[in-house]
Amino acid sequence: VVVHGMSTSYECRPGYILESGATSFSIECNNGVFGSHGGCSARNCGAPPIIQHAIASAALATVSYPNGVEYDCAAGYTVDGAVSAFEISCQEDGSFSDGACEPVLCGAPPALTNTHAEWTEEALWTIDSESIKAFTSLQYRCMEGFSFTASPQAHSRNVECRDNGQYSAVQTCLPRSEERRVG
Repeated sequence: VVVHGMSTSYECRPGYILESGATSFSIECNNGVFGSHGGCSARNCGAPPIIQHAIASAALATVSYPNGVEYDCAAGYTVDGAVSAFEISCQEDGSFSDGACEPVLCGAPPALTNTHAEWTEEALWTIDSESIKAFTSLQYRCMEGFSFTASPQAHSRNVECRDNGQYSAVQTCLPRSEERRVG
């Protein structure tokens, strides 16, 4: 029982605060009537963060608890290798949850078996030294006495790690004498 002159204490729910930043308040009983109070408001996390290689799906000035913001990964990036969108949320403490986009990786490059081609020195260095990310090009060339059918004078081509994690096609080199008979 609350009587005149007594107060009742209140606690804001998690994720909510008073304008002053406090999370609890009291209201006094005056002649059998409780005074008024503005109450608790959702915490404000501020503007959505800039996340590298991601674009927010909506331009929001601020985000309040428990709302979130959706992001789409840029071409060549993914959340987990398959998903390219994610959501971050304004949390109870006024911070944003985490979210990130990672580069799409292509795995081992295609074998040049039976193509009469070989990787260039630079391509071999890239293959040996790192994971091959989307939009990385690996150059290969025809072995001595061979060339590409489409352009006899061109002796090198690129294989690209595409933004879907697959490589572009490898062209086969043909013996130069065979090329002349075909053309």
